[in-house]
Amino acid sequence: MYQINTSLLIEYKSYEKLLLILFVSWNSLLFSQNTSSEPIGFPATKESVSVPENVAQFPGGEMELKRFILENIKSPNQEDITGKVYVKFDVNRNGSINNILVIRGIEDCNTCSDEAIRLISTMPKWIPAKKNGISIDSEVSLSITFN
Repeated sequence: MYQINTSLLIEYKSYEKLLLILFVSWNSLLFSQNTSSEPIGFPATKESVSVPENVAQFPGGEMELKRFILENIKSPNQEDITGKVYVKFDVNRNGSINNILVIRGIEDCNTCSDEAIRLISTMPKWIPAKKNGISIDSEVSLSITFN
């Protein structure tokens, strides 16, 4: 015959109840509806945290942005370098560009990253993002292709 240790069984049942309570509590936190406009866990410190109605854009739109890049890019002296440099930057509420940062460059081509920063810094003022009809600060990410 098998002998069951009742003290272990009671202890197991207690842990089972505790795990069930933790599971239900965790799920209620994960799947509860957030009635505020801000995401859970993110402090509302900047206006740019919220999603704008209109994102920042280059004057004249995407085609003008592509034209500006093609007309102003200076290819590096290395002929065998091809790839994309990914950059992000801030567009302030007045349309000026600040805080240009290379997210990912081309391996063995620091001049490509430098050129991407130079190119972004020479751009004209952008049309700023808007929220509730008011211009706000925002962040833009772009990729610049080198052939």
